[in-house]
Amino acid sequence: MKKKIAAIGLLAIALAAQSASAKSLEDVLKEKGVITEEDYKEVTQSKPFNYTPGQGYSLMSEDGNYKLTIGAQLQLQYAFLGADNDANKGATVSD
Repeated sequence: MKKKIAAIGLLAIALAAQSASAKSLEDVLKEKGVITEEDYKEVTQSKPFNYTPGQGYSLMSEDGNYKLTIGAQLQLQYAFLGADNDANKGATVSD
């Protein structure tokens, strides 16, 4: 069970990193003037699955009445619990 959760977490991190740095096709077409502002709003509004940095992933129904947002936090902790060596106990640092 823990392995599945870890795998899902890593997948979410990978997708978030990719989504945060890449422009969508709609954004590029709008910047180049290929599509109008109205077309851009219509296309971006109808996305059923979306990622927004800082807010997480969201799923929306086709009619827009229901929305599910999934977010997470990641906290890493490291601890070194190495064995003490007798050789290191008497060592001093000199200038």
